[in-house]
Amino acid sequence: MNLADERNDFSGDRALWTLFAGITAAHLLGMWLVPVLEVDSAQYASIAREMAETDGWLVVKHRGADYLDKPPLLFWSAAALFKIFGPHHFLFRLPAFLATLLGVYAVWRMARRLYGPEAAAVAALALYGSQAWYLMVHDLRADTMLAAAVAVSTWQLWEYLETGRRAYWLGGFTALALALMAKGPIGAAVPAMALGAHLLANGRWRDLFRPAWLLGALWVLLLLSPMLWGLWRQFGADGWYFFFWKQSFGRITGENEWKNDSGFGFLWHTFLWAFLPGSVAVVAALVRVVRSGRWAAAALPVAGFLLPLAALSFSRYKLPHYGYVAFPFAALLVGEAYLFFQEKILEKKGFLLAPLVYQGLLLVLAAAAVGLLGGWAFPGRPVLSYALAGAAWLAGAWTLFWGNGLYRLWMPGLWALLSANLWLNTAGYPALLEYQAGVPVARFLDALPPETTVAYYRAGGHSLDFYHGRWPVFDFRGCAPGTLLVTDGPGLEEVRGAGRAHAVLGEWPNFPVSKLNGRFLDPRKRAAQTAPWYVLRLE
Repeated sequence: MNLADERNDFSGDRALWTLFAGITAAHLLGMWLVPVLEVDSAQYASIAREMAETDGWLVVKHRGADYLDKPPLLFWSAAALFKIFGPHHFLFRLPAFLATLLGVYAVWRMARRLYGPEAAAVAALALYGSQAWYLMVHDLRADTMLAAAVAVSTWQLWEYLETGRRAYWLGGFTALALALMAKGPIGAAVPAMALGAHLLANGRWRDLFRPAWLLGALWVLLLLSPMLWGLWRQFGADGWYFFFWKQSFGRITGENEWKNDSGFGFLWHTFLWAFLPGSVAVVAALVRVVRSGRWAAAALPVAGFLLPLAALSFSRYKLPHYGYVAFPFAALLVGEAYLFFQEKILEKKGFLLAPLVYQGLLLVLAAAAVGLLGGWAFPGRPVLSYALAGAAWLAGAWTLFWGNGLYRLWMPGLWALLSANLWLNTAGYPALLEYQAGVPVARFLDALPPETTVAYYRAGGHSLDFYHGRWPVFDFRGCAPGTLLVTDGPGLEEVRGAGRAHAVLGEWPNFPVSKLNGRFLDPRKRAAQTAPWYVLRLE
């Protein structure tokens, strides 16, 4: 398979823009069709709705109580749209998606400076079409905005270092402030790691002591002042301590009580699936850097990827999305791998069969996943979902066998991921969310008169908070006649045991959809895995 005579400048290429449009369509469809998922995303959506309806912009509340766990950027951006247009899960996700587009653009600009226009297109699409980004756009976390703001601040401050233009200084430190407001000190630490390594590797240590950094820190503090004032009003000095130290560094020192013993290697093996299809290319890029000694040229992406993952791996509490902040730098390394493959093509090395086989394997796995989930786990989904997934899959297969040159080494996998996620976002997740009872229960309650009193007991998740939008009481004892009680099976037995007269108005199956297992996916065993929720009218 000799590809040596087929080098391409990808800028302005129709195939690239078609792929970009397809990935964008998959993201937008997921944003519109998939309800908010429990637990974190639904909780953040409900907090944003509460903020909009109570005008509590500087004092973050959750179910009426003070909330400290996350900085407010995600809540502010969503609540502003809720205030104008009303609450909807698409609007909840829209600001973070727009930030994602800006982050992808920042990766393209940095990769263009590092590797040229061809590799820049490869790097940007590797991030935008990665499995992690498909998940983060609809299952929205603070990390979505964090990763985008980190990419933009790194790009802008790097441009400032190279050009000295004040506009880049302003853009870089403004984005840095937004990263801090997205998820705390990690938003400043990652750009500092990447840019500091770049300066040291290139012998520019004097640039570490520019007065502009101190002025930038003051600008960041000024932009953070509304958030800091809100923390002081709610929690005093403890709020600042939690934000600047305990929430982040306390997970390493043990001061933060959260602990799940996930192990040092957790984020590393998470990266291998979460950054598909580009994770293998990142490994190839690191090998190239080591063998060629390109430390000075590659210091920024290598440090931006490896150092944050290493630091976060010491945390005693880790979830898969915690490492996503390093993925923009992983995307830059995909650009490094592109140059590596290009060199091997020009040298006519026969090993290029291996990446072609890898791309084909991704196509096979995508088809198998859609076939298994659509034909067995959740059959009877809309035909359009299969048509969209099939069209993307065929585009990938065509590229693999008949595409131009280097397209064949990286685009089929992106088409494969797009195929699977088109089906998931239009059929798979909507089917799965039928078993998240908070959504249908909210629809049931919203059809009742607004003066109806609602109580939760042992049931009632954050998705119910968001879609129902009225903050309930949390017990059935002492509730007046006519109160509607959302509860589960054991709660229903307690109501009966207390001798409280009641009528069952509805029953819905419920399953913690973020904790899928094979027994739930098996239609024959699924009912045994669900625990019903009930809506009772207390007499």
